[in-house]
Amino acid sequence: HKLVPDRFGFGCGFSAYHYVGTQGSKRGNVDVDIVVVEMPKAGSQAGSYADRMWRTYDAHRQLSLGRCLPHVYGVDDAAEDATRFYFEYSQSRAASTLLSRAARRRSGAVLGESSATFKHWIAEILKAMIELHTMSGYECVTRARLLTLDNIFISNEGSVVKLGQLAWGRRIDGTSVPILRATAERNAALLQSFADIVDDLLLTAAGAEEAASDGGDGGDGGGTAAVKVFHEADAAAGVYVSPGDVFEVILACPARRSVLWHYPEVVTPSRGTEANPYERGQPARLLGGEVGHTVPRDTDDTTCRVRFVAQRAGRCELQFPCFSPQDKGAVGASLIVPVVVHAARVSPTLTAILRCCRARVSETSEQDAAVFPLSIVSLATHDYFTQGPEPSLDEVMSAYTAHFA
Repeated sequence: HKLVPDRFGFGCGFSAYHYVGTQGSKRGNVDVDIVVVEMPKAGSQAGSYADRMWRTYDAHRQLSLGRCLPHVYGVDDAAEDATRFYFEYSQSRAASTLLSRAARRRSGAVLGESSATFKHWIAEILKAMIELHTMSGYECVTRARLLTLDNIFISNEGSVVKLGQLAWGRRIDGTSVPILRATAERNAALLQSFADIVDDLLLTAAGAEEAASDGGDGGDGGGTAAVKVFHEADAAAGVYVSPGDVFEVILACPARRSVLWHYPEVVTPSRGTEANPYERGQPARLLGGEVGHTVPRDTDDTTCRVRFVAQRAGRCELQFPCFSPQDKGAVGASLIVPVVVHAARVSPTLTAILRCCRARVSETSEQDAAVFPLSIVSLATHDYFTQGPEPSLDEVMSAYTAHFA
């Protein structure tokens, strides 16, 4: 056996080893690769790491009938020195690592929407998230801790997709949070994670950043091109633009005249630890005004508008604060507008799907949580995922080799 990197997060800080074991089958015993996590009993079993280890094992056991996680093979608690947990071994790499290495080669290959690999991956990611939502009794993803490309693991020449490095939280049993609320939160987080991952697959692929950088800094918005306009409620579901596009977000002025919108901060969210090493600067830039200063009202006194220019391919958030200058203490974002700048064309159907995935449910209303308009399960029934022939594994592997070999 040998010590191996714990890519999937089985060990929760304990050592993980790669063994070749045997498994009974109709054809007799066959060799099987396994990962063994050894948790020392002396001094550790009562600690938080031990609690995390048992929770991780139980979460994988719950999902043993699915395909989204490596399977568990059992646990051995009989030895005096350590408890040993047995997991399926998978020679996988994180999607963020694959895309980062492809970008470094600057091969010019783009993982576009028509790619067999892209189609296969998003279908498998969606299936994995559905299994996670319908089979797991643990908190594992929230809107404060979304899944990224670091949680997507690829093996078998691009044909197998699994999830890993999940932070398994409390049981969803109604003790601390009502079950309906907890499952609605997980559903919303999975939908938003799916949208972010799909966008990042398209954005982070080799060549996308180079193709977008030809647009320079996007100019000052003074050209003759039409300005794209997004009203507040519509913008909250996501703004999709191309490099060089100028766009405006129109905000409704609060009834209290002392409460004012302020120019937003442009924030780039996490896209995975190794994703897109060549990203330079923000995907979008504020035109006019300074961050934190008040936005002047329009002449009708009911709206105000903020203009931006899309500079290069990438994903960011516009965090608009709205408050009275007399307010004390820290002020958070009253409106968050996701902005996605794609260098390559993305179909209107996929864009609409991703915008629906980013719709936000109220943080406080139980009723809103119960009637959230879209579920990760129903998303899989959309024509985009069900119509048309699925790419064959040969096509997936061939495209994978072209992109990443």
